[in-house]
Amino acid sequence: MLVLVFGLGACASDVMGPEPTPPVNSAELDPSASAPLLGGVIRTVLKIVNSLLGAVVRLNPPTTTTTVVQWVGPGGGVMRGAGVELRIPSGALRQSTKITMTVPAGQYVQADFQPHGLKFQKPVELRFDMTGTNAENGATDSMVGAYFTAPIENGVIKATEVYTATLSRGVVQFKINHFSMYAPARRGYTAAGG
Repeated sequence: MLVLVFGLGACASDVMGPEPTPPVNSAELDPSASAPLLGGVIRTVLKIVNSLLGAVVRLNPPTTTTTVVQWVGPGGGVMRGAGVELRIPSGALRQSTKITMTVPAGQYVQADFQPHGLKFQKPVELRFDMTGTNAENGATDSMVGAYFTAPIENGVIKATEVYTATLSRGVVQFKINHFSMYAPARRGYTAAGG
């Protein structure tokens, strides 16, 4: 497995709030190795991993795509649609931003958030409802959050970043620091997401 490491600059610790859940499946970094960057302190280290994960499959896939568009400002906000919830805390955004959440039709549980590349000052939380999926009664320790850029194929997510997730009362949740495509996923994979 090829592991590349990079850091994202962030504001001082009193502005950042609680640290995000660290990604999994790669070696831990020494937190004392953080260095100043762009006048701030590196508090978030994302590890880039090429991990193959099992996609969560809907048992009755929707035939229509759901799109939610909302302006969210420095005070934060919550967006909901098609079993996906995005919670943006106060202080995560410096200015009002038009956010688009798209939950595609089809068999795989996933969501696309725009503007792509948007970075947050504080971690935001994603929640995915597992009701009506092959992970509804899954083991809590098998679930992770996945950031990916290539389409899900044959039930396999080629994750660029993998995050520790929790599964509680049928909801998978994990924290992120930037936007694009995310999905709940299962460690390991088999063809067709089984």
